[in-house]
Parts: sequence; C-alpha cells; structure tokens
Amino acid sequence: MNLADLLIEKINEKRNPCVVGLDPRISLIPAHIRETCLQKYGDTIGGTCQAILYFNCEIIDAVSDTVAIVKPQTKFCPFPEKHRQFPMLATIAQQ
Repeated sequence: MNLADLLIEKINEKRNPCVVGLDPRISLIPAHIRETCLQKYGDTIGGTCQAILYFNCEIIDAVSDTVAIVKPQTKFCPFPEKHRQFPMLATIAQQ
C-alpha cells in the first residue's frame, strides 16, 4: 500500500480529514515542559530538542484517536535548504 492509499484509509477510518501541524519552536512549548527538559538535559540545543520532542509526542498522543495526519512544519527543519525539496512529510497517527 502506498502512502496516499494509507492516508485515505486512515482519514476514512477516523472520519476526519484534518491535519495537525507541529511547529518545533521553543517559544510555543509550555513553560513547565521547557523548564523540566532544560533542567534535566541542560540549557543547550539538546535540552531544547528534548522539550520540543516531548511536547510534540504529547500532541500526537492526544490527537491520535481522532486525527489521521500529523505534519511537522518543515520550515523549521534543521536541514540545509537543498535537502528540504521533498514531498510533504506526513505521519500517520497510530492508535
């Protein structure tokens, strides 16, 4: 089964065509998550990444029963511009 067929199947299964976007910006992460991760992993890029990862995983867990598609905001992807030339990233929210 290709990605398009899988997306259609999941959208029909959940009866919801909505897409949840994940913006990996530290300013959007709730303060308590930011503070916990920065204390645990240090006030470094690693601590920031852990806070973003934790929060985005919590979002995916919260919407996985009702939303079929979760899409990272590739604008904030840490890869050079030439590596961003790929189709929309889509993650199937699994139950």
